Amino acid sequence: MNGSAEKVHSEVSEYYGTTLEKTEDLKTNACCTGAAPPPHIRAALSKVHPDVIARYYGCGLCVPDELDGLSVLDLGCGSGRDVYLLSQLVGETGRVVGVDMTPTQIEVAREHAAWHATKFGYAAPNTEFVDGKIEDLRACGLADASFDVIVSNCVINLAADKRAVLAEAHRVLREGGELYFSDVYSSRRIPEALVADTVLYGECLSGALYWNDFLHLARSVGFDDPRLVEDAPITINNAALEAKVGNIKFFSATYRLFKMPQVSSAHPDDLTRTRTLTLTLTLTLTLTLTLTLTRTRTPTPTLTRACSSPTARTTGRRSSTRAASRATPRAGASTGTTRWRSNPNPNPNPNPNPNPNPNPNPLP
Repeated sequence: MNGSAEKVHSEVSEYYGTTLEKTEDLKTNACCTGAAPPPHIRAALSKVHPDVIARYYGCGLCVPDELDGLSVLDLGCGSGRDVYLLSQLVGETGRVVGVDMTPTQIEVAREHAAWHATKFGYAAPNTEFVDGKIEDLRACGLADASFDVIVSNCVINLAADKRAVLAEAHRVLREGGELYFSDVYSSRRIPEALVADTVLYGECLSGALYWNDFLHLARSVGFDDPRLVEDAPITINNAALEAKVGNIKFFSATYRLFKMPQVSSAHPDDLTRTRTLTLTLTLTLTLTLTLTLTRTRTPTPTLTRACSSPTARTTGRRSSTRAASRATPRAGASTGTTRWRSNPNPNPNPNPNPNPNPNPNPLP
């Protein structure tokens, strides 16, 4: 899809509002949920109006547990199948809001609101449908921190500005809330020539995010720890479209993105690297300081033999000689005359016994 965001919106809206009239009109299996839902979900889906079911396009099951009494937002709700499923799970005291930019889909959803409230035994509908763009939820009248859970089923890949979608989802979530969604991802970045293909884009393929790009975008808007719930390969099942995409692989995946209190804006990996660097610097500084102190405490030699100045060396040697001479006078020398001796023992005989006879008891 070429051109501006408005062109993308127009072509996607036309594809899902006019080109596709029912699920069977899809040209690939990218927008089809393959896994069988659990029994309680099947029971809830059996209460959804057939006209709503007929216009369902989704690639996964994005229904978290424990929704009773919560406020839930569905991004790209289409004809409202997931909204009416969630309506039963949140109960009469909860509420579900669906946003979609395709007028014909919103009309189908709104048309059956009263029917579903009666079917579920509610005094009034607990659902609301807004015609708008998921990139700009503020324009849809959705306030900050107004939802506990956001779901989306194979729609974010169709958005022209995917970062804006994630940023707006983060804004309207309450702290502790989550974005629980299924979407299509690719094994590499999609070439522009394929992005411009209306059918590939409308079938949720060429608008798919590369895995690593998605993780980067999620963290950049505040979802610091994306959690993968499940994923499965998409086989396309259309020879002509498979030939166009070549070696690019596509996957349907369900993620959970939590809005947690921002204790730190750093990613956990960055914090680990910071702690490691801090520890390394601390150990280095400690070792350096220890070596410095050790050198400082080493006793300084009394003789300055290593002095670089010849004058200092001579002066030091003479001072030492005079001190030694005063301490050791030579025997027989005149009073006041001293001479330095290298041997401190005045007795030249190394034998301390002056008796040359080693036998202490001589014979009579």
